[in-house]
Amino acid sequence: MTSNVKKEDYLFGRCHLFALICSKITGYDIQLLWDVDYWHDGAEHPSTVLVHAYVVSPDGVMLDADGLLTVERLQADYEVNEPLTESVSVAELEKMISTNLLEEFETGEQESLAIMVNSSLTL
Repeated sequence: MTSNVKKEDYLFGRCHLFALICSKITGYDIQLLWDVDYWHDGAEHPSTVLVHAYVVSPDGVMLDADGLLTVERLQADYEVNEPLTESVSVAELEKMISTNLLEEFETGEQESLAIMVNSSLTL
């Protein structure tokens, strides 16, 4: 991955990486939204999949790569059959990444993402 990170990559697919870096920078809590009843095409049984990851400030403000995340946008943008919201620590999310449960950072991505997060926080 180049040093050019795109916001869209962190809204769908790599949102857990944004949440991890944002939490490290701000100290905000990490929230994971899982779908525990996701049906892959042709599957005989449902799977549990990560739908979205974001951070929550101490006063309850939710943030993702697009900025302020409202409950309405969360429900409109992310389809979930059976939602499960989980709060995790930085260490817990890092373990999910290191055990290949979730995708890991590509070369240079952490640094580029930190620059993106810092610049969005100063706007």
